[in-house]
Amino acid sequence: MNDEQLKEYKNLCKKKNGRVTSHELYEFAKDEATALHDYFEWNEAKAAYHHNIKRADDFIRQARFHVESPEGLGDEITAVYSVKENDDDEDREFVSLGIVKRTPKLRRQKLAEDLKRAIYWIEMYIKHVGMFGERAGIGVDVRKLKAKLSKLEEDN
Repeated sequence: MNDEQLKEYKNLCKKKNGRVTSHELYEFAKDEATALHDYFEWNEAKAAYHHNIKRADDFIRQARFHVESPEGLGDEITAVYSVKENDDDEDREFVSLGIVKRTPKLRRQKLAEDLKRAIYWIEMYIKHVGMFGERAGIGVDVRKLKAKLSKLEEDN
């Protein structure tokens, strides 16, 4: 997403009184004159491929079973995590919680990702509560969380 695309989206939101569906955005972006046009894949075969990859991701996230690892450590696959084995990997892979727990690098990676997500949502909560003139009332020091995140990222 670039600045021009974001500007178009904001303008569309203004025109639609802040309510834009995915379908409306897609229909708007069909116009080749829009900056948003380049955000989407218009080649049917490539679009179908990307759609099916997303479907495969969904399937993996929903599947539940037991698997025996080569080390003889059985993992109940009830939660899978999307991880990158190496920093230069293009694709992420799905692994069990057991594998994440047993692999220090993956454990730090997931903790860092989760902490980033938590910081984002805490900051959004504080921002939105402030817009309504209320006090956040949560005893979280975001600076401490960010310091912890920096440490995790340095270790990886």
